[in-house]
Order: sequence, then structure tokens, then C-alpha cells
Amino acid sequence: MKWVYLLSLASLAVLTTITTGFAGNNSTHTGYPPQNTTKAIKGESTYLSPDLAMEGLHGKVKRVTLQRYYTNKNFDIEGENFLECDTINYTRKGKMLNYRTYDLSKPIYQQCVKRNRSGQIERFECREIEDPSGMGPDIYLDQDVITYDELGHKTKVKNQTIVEESESTYHYDSEQDGLLIRLVIHKKFVERTEYSDISYTYTKKDEHGNWLDRNTTNHFSTTESGYKDEAISYQREIRQIEYY
Repeated sequence: MKWVYLLSLASLAVLTTITTGFAGNNSTHTGYPPQNTTKAIKGESTYLSPDLAMEGLHGKVKRVTLQRYYTNKNFDIEGENFLECDTINYTRKGKMLNYRTYDLSKPIYQQCVKRNRSGQIERFECREIEDPSGMGPDIYLDQDVITYDELGHKTKVKNQTIVEESESTYHYDSEQDGLLIRLVIHKKFVERTEYSDISYTYTKKDEHGNWLDRNTTNHFSTTESGYKDEAISYQREIRQIEYY
């Protein structure tokens, strides 16, 4: 079952890419006044857009690059333990230019994004789309349904593809700080289920209050054909953030 575990870590990394940053006070003022919405978002003024608030990013963020490494239980990076690198880009107005691995500058993927009246991405849904360039993935079903807290942070993501269903629940330390401290993921495949309970500790942030370095502990289990495998993995995540 070790191969299942390693594959699952790779897919899990997609869900945890570019998660929330440091937040500040619990101000009712927001840098993106909601338009015709029935529920005001209480994000503070340093959130310049719903897309930046979604990830808890402060300031005029241009690009976030995250590098992820396997570590020992002391979170020391030893040898060739580089796992992956992910990047997300934003416009000057704080709008995402890519969602997960999808390039939102392409009309074929723009149609997959559904926003609510506050401008938040509440649904990403692609069905039976073929990339005409042949360079991107052909999508037969990939759907995210996203819910948020009053500060604009994502709290739950339900994902469905042709091979799996998952539900990710995000827990934050408080409304004052807004740091992601726990992520719980349930996945269901045809022949197995997976469960991850991930905790986060933060070690470094920049002058905007966005985190730059954190450690993760993942309690992971896979159940298949009545057998359950359990494991614990440790990772270190390092971010580089560019600003306009």
C-alpha cells in the first residue's frame, strides 16, 4: 500500500497549494465592497480582492511560489527531499490568473469559473472540455464547490472528478489571526477511501504579515478491501511572494 500512500500525497498537494496567510484585526471594513450581496464580508482593508482574501493574502500580491519538501519529524530538510513547486499569479486588482493548474487567461477555462455577488469563486466546474492547443489537460469532469467564512477565507471545498470525490475542511486559529491551523480531507474512490488530518505551525512571515515558512504534520490513512493503512508524514513549505 506504500505506492497508494505516495500517490495520495501527490494529489493531496494539489488541494493544499497556496493556502491561507497571516491575517490581522477583525475589522468590518473591506477593500472589496460587496455588490448586491445579502451577506457582507468582514475581511479587513488589506485584502484587496475576494481572491486574495480567499487565501488570506495581504498587500498587492503579484505572485506566490510555494516549494514543498519532505522532512523528518524535526522538520529538517535532508538530502533530495524536494516534492514540488506551485505558483499562483494575480493581476494588479488581485484577481487570480490561474486556479490550481488551470490557466484562467484562456477562455476555455474562464467559463469554468462561477462567482457569487461578492466576487468570490463559489464554483469551478469543467465538463467534457478538450484543450484545442493540445498542451493542457482534457477535462471530462472537475468540479469544486467552495464556501467561505465572514472574513472571506475558504472554509470548505467539495471536489468531484470522474474518479473521486473529496471534501476538504479548513480550520483557522481565530477571526483575529485567520491562520490555517488544520485541514481535514476525506476522499472517496471506487475501491478505497482516504483520510488526512493535517496540522500547521508557522515559523516566518514578511512585513505584510503573509507567512513564508511553515511545517505540516499529516496523519494519513487509506482503507481498501477492509484493510486500513495508517502513516504520518512531515513536510516543510516555503513561500516566496512578489508584490506590485
